[in-house]
Amino acid sequence: MLLRPQENLGEADLAYREKVGQLSPKLALASTLSCQCVQMVRQRKGKDLPAWLHEAKTCSLEEFRRCAAGLAKEYDALAAALSQEWSNGQVEGQITRLKYLKRQMDGRANIDFLRLRVLHPT
Repeated sequence: MLLRPQENLGEADLAYREKVGQLSPKLALASTLSCQCVQMVRQRKGKDLPAWLHEAKTCSLEEFRRCAAGLAKEYDALAAALSQEWSNGQVEGQITRLKYLKRQMDGRANIDFLRLRVLHPT
């Protein structure tokens, strides 16, 4: 509930979330930063990354400061992932399929049989 956008919550959930935020300002801050990050990733808003990193680096929560410091080290890759349209999902899927086949055949056959299974799926 803390990570959902406000427009997706009912009145009772909004009231509960507001009450929790009043009782624990740290939890409210964590919820806000987390929602911003989730929204940035889901909507692929790479232009919002510098502002979010600055906000996370300067907040009072140690966990977010460490997270932001780690993400800043990989800033170029992260910015590209959030702004580029292409993905390597297909490649990763084929690698996963190949590893699955290899594990299935462990100790049962040689590389020639594995090659046949990969090239001619049944």
